[in-house]
Order: sequence, then structure tokens, then C-alpha cells
Amino acid sequence: MKFFASVAKDRSVWRYPASNEKRFKRWFIQYNKGIVGKLMKHTEFKKLKFIYTKTSIGREIKKEHNKNKKDKHTLDKFFKDVKKLVKIELLDDDFNVVELNNWHINPSEISIRVIGECPLKDVARLKSTKAEDIPSDTELITDIRKQRVYKPNSWWRGEFSEGSVSVAKLYYIKLTSGELIAYKIGVTSAKSTICKISEEINSNIKVEILKEWEFSSGEDALVKRHEVAKEFKRFVHPKGELFLKKAGKTEIFYCDVLGYDFTAMGLTC
Repeated sequence: MKFFASVAKDRSVWRYPASNEKRFKRWFIQYNKGIVGKLMKHTEFKKLKFIYTKTSIGREIKKEHNKNKKDKHTLDKFFKDVKKLVKIELLDDDFNVVELNNWHINPSEISIRVIGECPLKDVARLKSTKAEDIPSDTELITDIRKQRVYKPNSWWRGEFSEGSVSVAKLYYIKLTSGELIAYKIGVTSAKSTICKISEEINSNIKVEILKEWEFSSGEDALVKRHEVAKEFKRFVHPKGELFLKKAGKTEIFYCDVLGYDFTAMGLTC
């Protein structure tokens, strides 16, 4: 089985199977937001309804859902969210253990406690962050240079800066057109990235700058842009012409390849 490893914002290293990559990425977004950590505080049995209505994490999950979804959040949906975020045990009102896959569970009648950080199969937090200690069948996809856990092309996780004088910027942006979303990597020598992008994109496209890196050499910036385009060519947006007026369609992606859009539920590659 092929595995990947990602380094979280708290510098913990997580190993997950390639076959479960999409589900892990959705979970990983919530882990980096701190949602999983807040749920981990509930290690004693409490009524699910109490956690949903009376705790800050219950209100936070509800608020996040109502902000991004059209349907209203409910206790049933909260139960489904919690099951996707952490490992839990259940008790009914008579203090009997309830199987998690029981189809007759009434969320208003159960108590839960959290027993693990990630409910996904074959996902594990690695004890070491040293590259030589990572299992050999694991491909690292995130760079935290202070921990020396990286592969050569994953430079974009650092605060990358070349020299004291900036002559070029590598930018990573989010493009939104109605319900369509895309992500673009590019290079500019202009002082304002937004001014540069406005010349390239079609009308009525919303632009959000997610990350910028400064370089003292335009050639170096172009090399880094090429690395990203090559690394993630399988994620190239099939309808890039909907966003761009001209060249650069090989550098526009249908999902968040670099992991800087923390609001993109379900869109992380």
C-alpha cells in the first residue's frame, strides 16, 4: 500500500494511505483549524446535545456549516460531523454501549466521549519528524524545513525569500466565478499582484491572494513556478479558459494544490 505524509501547522506529521487521500485532506483542513483539538478535550462521556448546544466547539461547527452550506445545521448533522472528525464511543440513556454503525441511533439520546484524533482507517500520527525515521513507503508532500521533513520539490511550505531586493514575485491565488473555483500559480515583476492579474483574467472573476514569495532573480521565480506546474499537472483545470484571457492555463488548478485555502471544504487535493 502506498502512503503519503503531511506536516500540520503544529508540525505534527500524519501518514495516510493514497487510497484515502481525499477524505484525509478534508479532515486535515479541520485539524489545522484546531477543530479536532477542541473536540479532543471531550474525553469524558457527555450528552451529545449538551456538546452541540452548550459548548464553544458545538457552536463553532454549527457556524461553519451555516456559513458554507445552504441547509440548516442540526443535531443529526453535528453527529455526522463529529464522526468524521474524531474517534468516539457512544452510550445510550441506560449507559449501554452503542455500536457506531448502528442505524437506529437517536443523537438526542446518546452520550459520547472522544478516544482518538482521526477516525479514518490506516491514518496515524508519526512519532518522529526526522526524515530518516519516516517509513520507506511514504512520500512526504509537505515541507517544514526546521524539522528537515521534506522532499526537494516541496519548498513552498517555507517563508521563501531570495536576497534583500525583490525583483520578482511568485504568487498563488484563488479565482472565483460564481460557484466555480480555481487556483493559479504565477510570476510577476509588478509591485501589485492584483494589477498584474487583472490583465490576465476574464471579467467578473474574484481574486484572492493566498500566498506570495519574493525573489531577487526572475529566473529563479520561473523555475519554482515550473516545479509546481510539473508537480501538480494531474490537477490542471479542464476549463482554465473560463478564468484566463491568455497563456498560463497549465498553471491553473481545480483544487488547492499548495494547501493555503483553509476555507475550501472538499476542494483540497
